[in-house]
Amino acid sequence: RLAMQFWGDLLMAPMFFISSHEVPLVAYQPTPDNERFVNSCPSLFSFKQVALFRNSTLAFMLLMLRDFTGNHKKLIRRQLLPTEDGGAVALDWWVASEAAPPTARILFVGSTFSGDALTTATRDVCRHFTSLGWRCVVMVKRGCGITMTNTQPAGSKGFWCFAGLKDFEFAINHVASAFPGAPICGIGLSLGGGQLRNYVNTKGDASKLAACVIVDAATEWVQAISSIDRRVPHIAKILWQAACATLEPCGHKSSEKLMQSMTQDGKLPDHAGDALGKPSRGWMFKLVQDVMAPLNGFGNSEVDATKYLSSCNAPSSARCRRPVLELSTFNDMLISPQAIWDVHRLHNDSPHVITCTTRGGTHVVRWEGWFARCWLSKVSGEFLVAALDASKDS
Repeated sequence: RLAMQFWGDLLMAPMFFISSHEVPLVAYQPTPDNERFVNSCPSLFSFKQVALFRNSTLAFMLLMLRDFTGNHKKLIRRQLLPTEDGGAVALDWWVASEAAPPTARILFVGSTFSGDALTTATRDVCRHFTSLGWRCVVMVKRGCGITMTNTQPAGSKGFWCFAGLKDFEFAINHVASAFPGAPICGIGLSLGGGQLRNYVNTKGDASKLAACVIVDAATEWVQAISSIDRRVPHIAKILWQAACATLEPCGHKSSEKLMQSMTQDGKLPDHAGDALGKPSRGWMFKLVQDVMAPLNGFGNSEVDATKYLSSCNAPSSARCRRPVLELSTFNDMLISPQAIWDVHRLHNDSPHVITCTTRGGTHVVRWEGWFARCWLSKVSGEFLVAALDASKDS
């Protein structure tokens, strides 16, 4: 099926090229602020994925290849923040933006699954906002980093978490104290988006972020893990390997059970449940059961793994008190269409949430034009500037 879709999309590329732009599905409660934000964001209502990369598999493959090109370490300056438990959270400051004045607007970026500031999606965002005069900083989770690993201090036994609230809040507080006169906004990509949603919904009025953009983050972890294992087991294995690679930098050794699972073929066993939302036993659920749950204070049974995932879900968006733009696509190869609808309906829970869903693009990929410009960066810039301008006028 994937092969047929792949070749079909390639053969149809000329037709996609001459077709008109799509009008994304935008939804929000009709408050004066929301009307102002939407009117200030023309890009919300026009998107056209590059015709050649309309296929989600091809686009995602190119995304991963681009992660390892142009990822020069000189683009960032890394700062390590010691944590109370002896670990360290990394902040990657975008060097080109550090010439901005102390009061310049700050973009705080929640990084991808196990990435750093040098992944393609994050580089695109930082470059765009730097061109707007913002200061950009990316939080890198413990043990993570594709190009620059955030290796933990000797003796540290802490580990990163899907929820990530404590480290996320710690990093934001540091940035806020370092630049007390500067407004701070947030963008979260993929897992970083889930962590950003968790922060802003948990903190409510106490949030130190003035506005946020959340990109391609599911709302329910059990459903998300099951979706990846069932729909794209080949991607699930890649994510499993990426997460397991963070064990050693965090001071942990692979368990015997984990080493045994490396020899398996990654296919779901016959007894895996068919209903989306029930725990699967594919690569991602293996990761949760063997690594994430035990290293975050849970047991290593299937029940414990499910409890851990449920504990990582963000509170309801009804608790959100900051302008938030939720960006998603029905063509996301990691998040199921049902889960995308759940994200799109978040505006029903809060007058502060605007949702925008496209048909084109795929996970953290919305490329348009001859040069595959990042639409996500453009629409995020329009929204966050509008949100800050509105707060200044009020």
